[in-house]
Amino acid sequence: MNFTIEPMDEDAAREILAWHYEAPHDFYNADPAELEEDVEVFTNPAHHYYTIQDELWGIAGFCYFGADAQVRGGSYPEEYLDIGIALRPELVGRGFGGGFFRAVLEFAKVTFPAQGLRATVASFNLRAIHICLAQGFERIAEFSRLEDGQQFVILRLRV
Repeated sequence: MNFTIEPMDEDAAREILAWHYEAPHDFYNADPAELEEDVEVFTNPAHHYYTIQDELWGIAGFCYFGADAQVRGGSYPEEYLDIGIALRPELVGRGFGGGFFRAVLEFAKVTFPAQGLRATVASFNLRAIHICLAQGFERIAEFSRLEDGQQFVILRLRV
């Protein structure tokens, strides 16, 4: 897949927020009651949300950088660039994650110079954790999210 990464626009945000993941990834489904607020966040340039497109699938996923990629309850003391990604539901588990993540990492390194990258991943999402580890990330912490106790892993990559 050849990916194009561009700032998020309103049409893309609405399409992405309508995606529906099956369990256990339904954890990532958007709350319809928060649609307008989410569209505003996704399209505000200060929040650094980007669509990731290819010729076959259109929007194959999205990524975001900075504080929005942190999870309440985690400790983020070092100056790393936080990175979040999401793959289109139809592509989950089909072998696209590694190439998708590599494209995002290259984009991040060029667009947001930092001493390293950091990802916070739900503990149950073993595929995402494996993809991070395969790209050279290391586990540095585990914690429970404050509002619901969901377990997360923090990983980092020095660049």
